[in-house]
Amino acid sequence: DSVQDLFEAGKPLEGDIAVCMEKNGESEVGIEVLVIGNDAYHVKGMPGDGALKNCVRDAVAVSEALEKLGAKCRLIKNVKSVGTLEDLVSEWAEERLRGSVRIAFLFWAGHALSHRGETHLVPTYYSEEPASLLKLKVARDTVALQ
Repeated sequence: DSVQDLFEAGKPLEGDIAVCMEKNGESEVGIEVLVIGNDAYHVKGMPGDGALKNCVRDAVAVSEALEKLGAKCRLIKNVKSVGTLEDLVSEWAEERLRGSVRIAFLFWAGHALSHRGETHLVPTYYSEEPASLLKLKVARDTVALQ
């Protein structure tokens, strides 16, 4: 069965998405990925102010690999603020809902945390007043995945 056949029959995809995409070639149903990689953190109180070394590289590699398999990817590097992150994700998600996209997901490489069973993404705070780890508020300073 092709991906299109599975969707038309209302059957779920099974197994690894990359294997499924490779097996079925370029997606006619529209597989899209928002890929975000954050290295340039600026959070006082964390080792190295929270800076990471490989997240942007990993995001680029994932984006390139998924595109070779037929997915359409939007790559974003070093999201600076909660507002920017919320706007980017909301805008991207709304565009997917208006289009013919059947599978859409977000790939995140960067700091995140779990709070009360929810995953929260942490922006870099780069080129703003450095955030203080001790003063970060989960509800105000992170973006919850819902």
